[in-house]
Amino acid sequence: VAVLGALALGLGGAVGAATTASAADDFGNIDMGRTGSIFIHKHVHQSGTTETASPDGTKNISSAAVAGVTFTAFPITSLNLSLAGAWTTVSTLNVPATACDGSTPTLTGQTLGSGLVSPATDSSGRATISAPVAAYLVCETAQPSTVVDKAQPFVVTIPYSYKRATGTPIESWLYDVNVYPKNGLASISKSVTAPTSLGLGATATFP
Repeated sequence: VAVLGALALGLGGAVGAATTASAADDFGNIDMGRTGSIFIHKHVHQSGTTETASPDGTKNISSAAVAGVTFTAFPITSLNLSLAGAWTTVSTLNVPATACDGSTPTLTGQTLGSGLVSPATDSSGRATISAPVAAYLVCETAQPSTVVDKAQPFVVTIPYSYKRATGTPIESWLYDVNVYPKNGLASISKSVTAPTSLGLGATATFP
């Protein structure tokens, strides 16, 4: 859960879609041969309010969606999720804000595989990455020029151990995980006034 700092929306990162399929997916051992999904919901930061979404997609947030953003999920190949020790490591991972800087992402003490690239988020801020069972470092890798505060990198696991907060409290492996990385947006409005009276000694202004 600590690794899914993205899942703690109040931290301005992400959580775990487009659908609510498999809200209570499987019990017992992980199906290591299964392919799940990372459902990305891209929104701007909430202004003055706190909203909580959910990894199973049953609760979403109301802030404006951001289109045209691309993410890449890098499998952490040094972690084998069929082993209990890997989950201990996941729970204590420190994901620095600089993890995705440069051409090659890094995570101290871990090995990363080739990235899985999402399509650009649509007008609803949504995109999907099909993801085999693994832990992933997720990086925001492309965004429109209006994005001035890109999402922090985060780690998510497929599957994710999840217990629903409402309804029947079923705890299970969630293979389709919803995440909510945030952005800050900005725009610039520029006006130009042509200078006049440009005689010797005149003052010209350029707003």
